Amino acid sequence: MARDERGLTLLREHMAWARTYGIYWLAICLVIFGGAFAIADVIELAPEYRMPLFLMIGTIIVVNAVWQAAGLMIIRLEEVVLPRSGHSPAPAATVS
Repeated sequence: MARDERGLTLLREHMAWARTYGIYWLAICLVIFGGAFAIADVIELAPEYRMPLFLMIGTIIVVNAVWQAAGLMIIRLEEVVLPRSGHSPAPAATVS
């Protein structure tokens, strides 16, 4: 995947962020689903309303997981697009 030191650094940085974020996101998901289930149980929500509630929450969680995976793809694209010589791209010309 990553062949040079810069690519490995980017990949490690993203993976460290993703692991930390993933743990927090799992905890938040459990709290959200548990809270929604408890509230639905307390107010005696009918089963035909519970299913859409949990489908909506589940969709939000899946979208967030896809967003996190897209971050890894962006890191890979950055590695491919930038030159492999270790030089950063030339700054854009500014108009004064």
